[in-house]
Amino acid sequence: MVKCLLVYYSLGGTTKSIANEILKGLESKGFEVDIHDIIEGLPPSIENYDLLGLGTPTYYFRPPFIITDYIKSLPKIKIPYFSFILYGTIIGDGGNRIRKKLNRKIGRDIGYFKCNGTENFYGYIKRGIVTYPSHPDREDLKQAENFGKSIESNLNNKDYKPEDFDKKPGFIYRFERFTTQKWIVQKFYYRFFKVNNLKCTKCGICVDSCPTNNISMETGNLPKFGKNCIGCFNCELKCPEAAISSVIDWKIFSPFMNYNVRKIPKIPSIEIIKVNLNKGIAEKIE
Repeated sequence: MVKCLLVYYSLGGTTKSIANEILKGLESKGFEVDIHDIIEGLPPSIENYDLLGLGTPTYYFRPPFIITDYIKSLPKIKIPYFSFILYGTIIGDGGNRIRKKLNRKIGRDIGYFKCNGTENFYGYIKRGIVTYPSHPDREDLKQAENFGKSIESNLNNKDYKPEDFDKKPGFIYRFERFTTQKWIVQKFYYRFFKVNNLKCTKCGICVDSCPTNNISMETGNLPKFGKNCIGCFNCELKCPEAAISSVIDWKIFSPFMNYNVRKIPKIPSIEIIKVNLNKGIAEKIE
């Protein structure tokens, strides 16, 4: 029996839903699967498995740092792998980055799955839009299960040809990605998280909403932000009192955010709803 380690990162639950469907497909074909959400900590050692599956949403048209850090931590061991990504606007080449890193680190690519997922990026929500609010939908989930089933034949087919790489995003998106590199975020941007002591109620929602446990708060004190930020800005999104501010609010980044918000409605394939951010919740505007 083939033992598979299925690792995923899911902040809002959409990637988790896809991972669970892939799990169903794998188990229906007799795979023994251990599934692990990387938010819960480091997964088990890959050396105890015959196959790796890795899934994530994309941030700034790249895999989040928490995923690339995991890939970097892997030993050089030659086993097959498959990957899957979710994206909320254009696909970009985030999947390519995962696959190329895994090709160099562990070996044979036997599957790549991609689908739309709800975009919960604070920079867009504060400007009044959410993309793909109904995704992954029923069809996405069925395709994910079928993808899981397909891994059996791909694994046994020595002539299996991996999926083509995705096209690079346009210049403005690549520049946006350039300005959010890990070393910039974790050496500089993290310093600019601010908490308004007149608004903050010390509820702890920001602490609980951080996927890397980067926010701490002692009883009676304001939240403190560490260096291990991945740029999700979920803390600022979820704050019910709008007490947190960060670099995402700087005017220098407004042209990027505004460009994307103007561009997105012009792409017919992208599903959009208008929202109002109220006490940490994106409420649909009817």
